Amino acid sequence: VRDNGKRVSAANKAAEMLAKHDATIREQAAKLESLHQRAVMTETENHRLKSMFTLVSENTNTQSSTQSSTRGVCDTEVHALVDAETRLDVTSAYAKTTHDEQRKNTLESVTESAAQRESQLIVSIQAYVDLKNIADELAHQLKVERHARNQAENTLRVAEAAAAVARAESEKAYSDIKQKSSELKIVAAERDDARFELQTVTEMLRMERETLRAETETVLGVNQDTEMFRLEIARLKTLVQGLVATREELILELRKAKTEKLDAEKCSIPQYAERAKVSEANSEISRAKNTIMTLNAEQDVLEPLLDTRAEELAAANIRARQQSQATEEALHALAAADARSLAATEVGSDISCRLHIANDQSHEMSLTKFNLCTEVGALRRELQAVAEDLAAMTREQQMVNNELIDCTSERDQLALKLNQANVANTKLDAIIKATKREVEDVFAAYQELGSENQRLCTAASALERDNQRAALARDVSNSEFEKIHARVRVLEKEKRQFVIDIQAFERQVESLSRKLADTERTSAGADQGTSQSYTQVAAADVIATHLGHAHQQLQRELAAADSNIRVMRAKLVDSQSECETARQHWRIETNRVRRLETLLAGTRAREYSVEQSSVDSGQHMSLPKQNNHTFETQALTLWIKCQDLEDQIKELHATASYKHTSVTSTERLTATVSPQQSDDSGAKLIDAEQRVDDTTKTIARLTAEASRLKQIIDGSVAEAAVAQQQATMTQSQLDNAAHRESLLLARAKHADESALEFQQVQQAAKGEKPRSNTRSHCLSGDMSSSVMKTRLDVAELCADSHADGTNSSESLFQPEMDIIHEKKQIIQLVLEDGGDPVFSAAAVHKPQAELANPIKRRAAVETESQALTKSIESLAAQSAATVYPRKSTTEEGQFEERLIELQQENAFLRSHLAGTEEACEKMEKELKRIQHEYNDLAQSFADNLEPAD
Repeated sequence: VRDNGKRVSAANKAAEMLAKHDATIREQAAKLESLHQRAVMTETENHRLKSMFTLVSENTNTQSSTQSSTRGVCDTEVHALVDAETRLDVTSAYAKTTHDEQRKNTLESVTESAAQRESQLIVSIQAYVDLKNIADELAHQLKVERHARNQAENTLRVAEAAAAVARAESEKAYSDIKQKSSELKIVAAERDDARFELQTVTEMLRMERETLRAETETVLGVNQDTEMFRLEIARLKTLVQGLVATREELILELRKAKTEKLDAEKCSIPQYAERAKVSEANSEISRAKNTIMTLNAEQDVLEPLLDTRAEELAAANIRARQQSQATEEALHALAAADARSLAATEVGSDISCRLHIANDQSHEMSLTKFNLCTEVGALRRELQAVAEDLAAMTREQQMVNNELIDCTSERDQLALKLNQANVANTKLDAIIKATKREVEDVFAAYQELGSENQRLCTAASALERDNQRAALARDVSNSEFEKIHARVRVLEKEKRQFVIDIQAFERQVESLSRKLADTERTSAGADQGTSQSYTQVAAADVIATHLGHAHQQLQRELAAADSNIRVMRAKLVDSQSECETARQHWRIETNRVRRLETLLAGTRAREYSVEQSSVDSGQHMSLPKQNNHTFETQALTLWIKCQDLEDQIKELHATASYKHTSVTSTERLTATVSPQQSDDSGAKLIDAEQRVDDTTKTIARLTAEASRLKQIIDGSVAEAAVAQQQATMTQSQLDNAAHRESLLLARAKHADESALEFQQVQQAAKGEKPRSNTRSHCLSGDMSSSVMKTRLDVAELCADSHADGTNSSESLFQPEMDIIHEKKQIIQLVLEDGGDPVFSAAAVHKPQAELANPIKRRAAVETESQALTKSIESLAAQSAATVYPRKSTTEEGQFEERLIELQQENAFLRSHLAGTEEACEKMEKELKRIQHEYNDLAQSFADNLEPAD
């Protein structure tokens, strides 16, 4: 802007100088007009003198021959004087006003002397002598006037030379004005470039805002995960509390059993039945101790699990805080970028206003230039018309020459100012480079944000895993539902068996009652028999009541089983609702993945080159995911089995207690019951005890397996978190690749348009006729150079935009596409359900066909840039070889300056291309480092999977 101000001030100074020059020219024209008036007056005076001389000649005709001869001599001298005066140029009259006045005085004196002599001729002949002397004096004056005329011609030549110098100076000023107008055009082009850069910056800011929104969504998802972890920890705490309650109940039962044991030991000295009861109580106590030990072991196992889950929750909270801090920092960076963009827009608006003012001034200058041209043409015609009248203005012309010398000094000052303006332009170029570096920094920030976007892919895979997990849970719940139905059937069978046993016991009671009736009939008088029979009947009644209680307990167990079935159905409904929510999340994520796949349709070009190397890593990634999935399903099934076994243990304990009571009652009846029935009941009790022992062993084994599987699940959860981070990184890289592909398409389209315009320019250049003059050649050269300049600016922008990963060399574009393909393959392996991860030959050739498009576009851009440089060189050579001789050296200098500017711009573009190549090399190193990290991560996954297997 400062340079433009300087240029405008220089143009204003030049306009002031031209105005001064016009004023001096007008003053000279006014002086010339005054001189012309004086010349007219002298001509009229000469005519009056002629008339007077004719009168004198007519008056003297009547005189003597001497008088006539003298009069003839005077007439001839007067005519010679008049002829001499007519021959004199108007310029001598204008240049020598003093001589004209002297001549007028002399003529007046001559006329006065002639009148006196006319009066004296009548008197004497002395007048003839006086007239002769006057004629001699007039002849002498004519010689003097001829000498003055020669001097006037010399001064006229000097004036013409000065006018030529002034004309050259005006032409130089015109060329300077033309150059300044071209510079203003260049400034306008720079303004357009600045506007384009501002538009790109605003687009980048918009994309950054979208990425920040996506990050906030991921943070919300992480918060939801932390809430899920908290709920799971609360559930585990409630489970531990339930286990503690069951342990306390078992301890109370153990104490009761101990008290019963002591009571039984006190009463078991004389009786065998009481000894059996004591042994059974001891076995029950041992079983209770084992269950208590198992519960303690489970508590010890669950306590570290709770600690680990609490640590994981704390780590998740820390991560959420870090992510919230990162989002805040990103928002601050976004606000700073917005402020910078607003400042840039304000600067652009100021520049546009100033450029508008400069355009107005240039338009005014062009109008003044046109007026000056017209005035200069008129002045040239006037100078050609009055070129012979400038002899009298030598002194004034010397003043004009001094002013022209001042103008030359001012011109030198303007040249210095132009040099300073060029220096300012170089500074402005440095500022533009700094802004481009800032844009590169913003691009690096975008790359960092892209690494965070990769977490979206892991979120998609996690949602898919949750969907699969929900499906597996649904299958498990269905299988458990079927198991519960089977258990209900088994319980119904046992109920029927118990009913049959009760009926058998009732029959035995009936038989015993019959026997008692027989014994009563046989031993009506025996008191002991009756007392024994009464006791047996009482015992049978007690047994019947116990059996009735057992029947009621079975009914209660069936009701509890029905309630458990209802609870399981409610859980199934909840799991189905969770499955539906998971399906909705999965649909959302699948839609997002489809969008990403549509965006990545153009970036799948170079996937086949690294497909073989990425298959192993994809398999390593898929194996831990599958193992994690199986472990989670196994853990769910084992947890459900543990709950079922605990319920069964409680039921068995209840049934065992009732069976013990029934056994004691049956042992009391052993004296009256047959030994076969007692053996059957003992076998049944032994079978029940064996079942209880088997169930306790299976419970212990399942709890150990559950603890081991929980540890494996924790490791798989950590590995899943790492895989989620990797997926987010892949997602961000996919987004970056899509953005770069869009940039490539835009640049290729622009390159095609520039190629068409360049072909049109070439056709126009070829269609020109060789008869065009020097100015037409210069104009065509200027137009071609301006077109070339715009095309080279576009090429520079393309080079700057390709610095983010789209270089001409295939090696620079290779690693990024390799990593994108690797992450895409991982996503496909996660999405596929039991499919083959290795692509077929058709899927391999398809990316190769898609790969040719960006490479061809890049080659087209490079060929266009080469064609532009070749066309510039060819036009320069053609202009040097075919241009006709120029009218002036100024146009040749302009053309040489244009060629120098084009060479400088080519050097500037080469330096920018070198900078972009360096940036691309840095990016290639960074991508190699990321690929190495991913390989190490896959190796760590493989190492973690080996102990799990």
